[in-house]
Amino acid sequence: MKEKKIIIFLSILVIIAIIIISTIFILLKNINKTEISEEDAPELYIRTDLMKLKSSKVLFTVEDIISDNTENLSKVYIEDAYYRDSDTNNQTQLYLYATIWTNDFSQKENNYIIITLNEETMQYNMKIEQKNITKQQYEDTIEKLKSESNKEEQIEYDETNIFEYKNVTNEDIVQRYVEYFITLELYSPEDAYELIEENYKTKRFENIDNLKKYISDNKNFLEMYTIEKYAVNYKDNYTEYIAIDIYDNYYVIQEKELLDFSIQLDNYTIESQEYIDKYNTLSNEQKASVSVTKVIKMINTADYKNLYNIIDETYKQNNFPTQEIFETYIENKFFKYNILEECQSSFNTNAYICDFKIKSGNNSTAEEKQGNIIIRLEENTAFKISFMSE
Repeated sequence: MKEKKIIIFLSILVIIAIIIISTIFILLKNINKTEISEEDAPELYIRTDLMKLKSSKVLFTVEDIISDNTENLSKVYIEDAYYRDSDTNNQTQLYLYATIWTNDFSQKENNYIIITLNEETMQYNMKIEQKNITKQQYEDTIEKLKSESNKEEQIEYDETNIFEYKNVTNEDIVQRYVEYFITLELYSPEDAYELIEENYKTKRFENIDNLKKYISDNKNFLEMYTIEKYAVNYKDNYTEYIAIDIYDNYYVIQEKELLDFSIQLDNYTIESQEYIDKYNTLSNEQKASVSVTKVIKMINTADYKNLYNIIDETYKQNNFPTQEIFETYIENKFFKYNILEECQSSFNTNAYICDFKIKSGNNSTAEEKQGNIIIRLEENTAFKISFMSE
């Protein structure tokens, strides 16, 4: 009887042991399933937050990638860009708003493109998510992406899609901004108008029609421009790039951050504090000569409206009652493009007579002209002009 109780007791212990072992096995099996789905699934990666692109080398690299994958390309410019890195591999995914010009700039598309860069294999994947998208649609898409889960599918790469990061200099950045703006001037002036700095735009152009006239008057120079000199100035809230082309045209670019910039097309409509400080150190004769230089720049860029506004009022009423009459006079007296060779200033009564010599170019066949401008200095850097009777 005692042995029977022992056998029953042992049987119960065996059953309990089996139940405990089975329970542990089931729990371990479920834990393994959880670990695989959350961490080890090969199709999922953890990504960082969506960020504004600030790397110029990445910008130039992905513009090259889009160029290599576009037929009949004239030019591609990325206008806005965000990126997201992966925490578990060496991938960077870029979300791009790109303008693609094709067929000798006769066709234009604004596309939403996703490019993934793998820095371990130096391979890329490019996908056009949406063609002919508006900027607002792109921005709405970005806002939606910011709120999405931070997981992504594994990207498959074509082994022939290899990239190499561009080595970008300040000169490259200056050239890229100027080239982009001039492209817009020639083929999409409304977009160019939006990029002009607001205060400068009001003083220099006032409306889109004045910009279009400027483009028409300077089209040959715009098509043949070449940057000759540039400078970079780091300000408190922005970076200033200054470029001067072979026609002595200025491009003053204020970059708040990569791709977020405004532009001015001369250095005289809005004078910098550096210019004002330097001007104030000059003698009156030198100030008169500097004023002549400014007049020549205004003539070269066909800035007739602002030039007409600085004519001495009495002289204007007697000689140029309309701006159109004045424009005809300037076109006959000066070249289309003028290089100021000499400028000698002498004081006479209440103004300076500035005798000048101009050339139509730098080559040996360039024409020459001589003339004079009367400069009457006013307060600060202001002045009025008139011309001696011929």
